[in-house]
Amino acid sequence: MKTKITQAELIEMYEEMINECTEEMKIGHISFEASRVLKELDPIAYNCGLSDFYDSISDEYFCEEME
Repeated sequence: MKTKITQAELIEMYEEMINECTEEMKIGHISFEASRVLKELDPIAYNCGLSDFYDSISDEYFCEEME
């Protein structure tokens, strides 16, 4: 049986995965999480990645908003 999650939970899981796999981006003395950089600079790539991420976990999780 699949675990039902909300879109907000899915986004949180996706962003955690990105941030765990990629180092923070530094500009001068300021650091930014990789997920934030991706979301703000290339929202299309962010959304494509979110869709791909959901496809990769859809055997275990179900998100109505993504169907």
